[in-house]
Amino acid sequence: MGFGNHNINDATGPVGFANFTRNYSSTGGIGGGEIGYNWQSGSVLFGVEADGLWSGIKGSDSSQMLGFVDQTDLRWAGTLRARGGVTVDRLPACSSHGGWAFGDVTQTSSSPGFTSVQVASHRAA
Repeated sequence: MGFGNHNINDATGPVGFANFTRNYSSTGGIGGGEIGYNWQSGSVLFGVEADGLWSGIKGSDSSQMLGFVDQTDLRWAGTLRARGGVTVDRLPACSSHGGWAFGDVTQTSSSPGFTSVQVASHRAA
C-alpha cells in the first residue's frame, strides 16, 4: 500500500481564487520488482541494480471546493543505480552508490464550465 500528500498553491488564479492552497492525500496499491548484481575483485566491490514499480496511487481534492477538482495519479516509477566500495574479506567496509530515479505522474484539473486540463509528467532525478 502506498500513501502520498499533495499541496497545490494557486498564486496566480482568477480574481477571488488567487493565493490559496489545497492539500489532499492519496492512497493505492503498489507492486514491483528489483534486479541487480554485485561482484568483488580483490577488496574492491562493484555492482549495478535496477527496480521498477507499478502504482495505483491516486488522490483528489474533490471534497474541498465545489466543482473544482485536482486529481493526481502516480502510474509507475523506477531507479537505476551503480555501486562501488572497498571490502574486508566479504564485508563491505566502505560502500557508496548513485543513480537515476524516474517516474510518471498525471495531474488533472477540472472546473465547472471549462474543459479539463491533464498534464502527464515524466520526471527524472
